[in-house]
Amino acid sequence: MGVALLPLLWLQGRQVRQKIPTLPEAAPPFEGLTGSQDKKMHILVMGESTAAGVGAKVHDVALAGQLARYLSLNLKQTVAWQAIGQNGLKSQGLLHQLFPEKIKPVLQQQPVDLIVISMGVNDAKGFTPRQQWKQNIKRVIMAIRQYSDATIFLTGAPPLEQFPELPKPLSSVLGARARIISRQLDDLCRSDIERVHYLPMNPGLNDGDLASDGFHPSEQAYASWGEQLSSYYQRLI
Repeated sequence: MGVALLPLLWLQGRQVRQKIPTLPEAAPPFEGLTGSQDKKMHILVMGESTAAGVGAKVHDVALAGQLARYLSLNLKQTVAWQAIGQNGLKSQGLLHQLFPEKIKPVLQQQPVDLIVISMGVNDAKGFTPRQQWKQNIKRVIMAIRQYSDATIFLTGAPPLEQFPELPKPLSSVLGARARIISRQLDDLCRSDIERVHYLPMNPGLNDGDLASDGFHPSEQAYASWGEQLSSYYQRLI
């Protein structure tokens, strides 16, 4: 990225922030039960705005609830789900704020079978150095492992270059940053950390995949995403 582009990118970023409406996080409850079978599993979705369900009215139709629905259908189990997210969160905040304050107590209280970490967009937008990003996520995983041997999914960043509300060249730069973020997650999962898996986002956007702000997932997209994660987990077990 050329230095000459920085003023234009800053201006475009400011204009986008002023233009895009601020959507609320999904309304509570932040946990629930899906299914009525005797066998039961626990899942935890953590991270940035997607874990917080921005773009959905309630968590039941956001990522955690949709994933629980498909897992229950596919595995014939009752799924206890919980979502812990924060809009605007970066990996540094996940490591030093959200994990010790909210995630650690949950892991101490109950066993969890599957953890989904949904992070990356804010680090891409904020130009977090790639090695710092990778190290932050690795330290989060190591912190989880002190309390849980759950299967961990790291989800890739979305194709930001395709977001219609982002003008060029800002969209191209953020799209490239998102791909770098995702490659770092893929590399991390190829290391010697057991039961950690990288799941890339779908490479293209379908009609109706974005919420009214043109930036966050819609309830339709959360359903597709939940189905994708469920299918992958089913192949693992």
